[in-house]
Amino acid sequence: MTPEVIRDDQWQEFFDVYVEDKYQMDMRAFFEEHNAESLTQIIERMLEAVRKGYWQAHEATIKKMVETYTEIASEFDVATDNEKFNDYMDSSAAGFGLMPYRKHWLKR
Repeated sequence: MTPEVIRDDQWQEFFDVYVEDKYQMDMRAFFEEHNAESLTQIIERMLEAVRKGYWQAHEATIKKMVETYTEIASEFDVATDNEKFNDYMDSSAAGFGLMPYRKHWLKR
């Protein structure tokens, strides 16, 4: 990712379409039926943009992405080996009062 290529409003639009389902196309249901891992990868890219300081997302947006990623990854047994991302997810979840991301894996 190159920070100067994508503006904050473009990241937000990406979030609004894929996570918030701006056009009411049942995006999450579609991905869960056809390829849940793709949606987690989309959200992972957005969260990485936040983690690296490329996107100054609102706190509510970050929380929604962390919640959604954790739910889908847990339900569909999706994981990443990106340790920096996993650490970020754990600290973000804890900061929002959510169960740390990796604890979902320990519950299985």
